[in-house]
Amino acid sequence: MTAIKESSTIQENKQYALEKCPVTFVMEKIGGYSKPIILYHLSTGDKRYSELKKAIPAVTEKMLISI
Repeated sequence: MTAIKESSTIQENKQYALEKCPVTFVMEKIGGYSKPIILYHLSTGDKRYSELKKAIPAVTEKMLISI
């Protein structure tokens, strides 16, 4: 894997977005594909494991257990 130059334009743009955009900042902290989807489903209230599994069939059991 090649190293990413910290002075590259892409890295500068990413850093700018992290500083200026609260959504980008939060998504960087949350990370991953499944976590925002799971948080969305939890935003309406507490859910049991089986309810989340039914609501999000594409999410892996490992991801549900780790959150």
